[in-house]
Amino acid sequence: HWIMALRSLNLTLKKNPGAFVLIGQVLPRGTVAYLRYCRKPYDYGVFLHGMDFTFAMKRPRKRWLAFLSLSKAKKIICANSYVADLVKSWKPELAEKIIVINPGIDDASINRLENITPLLQDKYQTRDKVTLLSLGRLVKRKGVDMVIKAIASLDKEIQDKICYIVVGTGEAESYLKDLAVQKNVKAIFTGEVSNS
Repeated sequence: HWIMALRSLNLTLKKNPGAFVLIGQVLPRGTVAYLRYCRKPYDYGVFLHGMDFTFAMKRPRKRWLAFLSLSKAKKIICANSYVADLVKSWKPELAEKIIVINPGIDDASINRLENITPLLQDKYQTRDKVTLLSLGRLVKRKGVDMVIKAIASLDKEIQDKICYIVVGTGEAESYLKDLAVQKNVKAIFTGEVSNS
């Protein structure tokens, strides 16, 4: 896989001399970017997500490889400020390369959301409520539990005006459902849904 990835990167750079290459993850693709850089320097940036970074930090060899690839990268593109802070506390010398770009959605998705909103409001009887929505894997570090606890801390009158819809599945799903019941928070867990 490494040899194939290195060949692919070499072909890309041969077809696009002077291109700035965006690497999708620190390991293993970042290592391939670093190896190519050692042979013939070029400009590249590495996208860094929380799970990628935490997995890379679990073993000394992976930490070392992650540092090599990030040290030669022109930019380290973190998906959020939390990941940026993790990198800065790990290796402060990388701080000047870090930029935070939060994932977004395109205009077409916003238009679809505007069309879907009335359907969701009808399905979950939320037309007269403020609706909060979380979408993602249900793991503790995503903060769904913090939203449930925050809603529970509000006055009962305000709580009654809120509906929290949680989209996704994951290892923390049972814990989150139990927490919502325990805190008496109206939370609707939809489970897995299609991308559309």
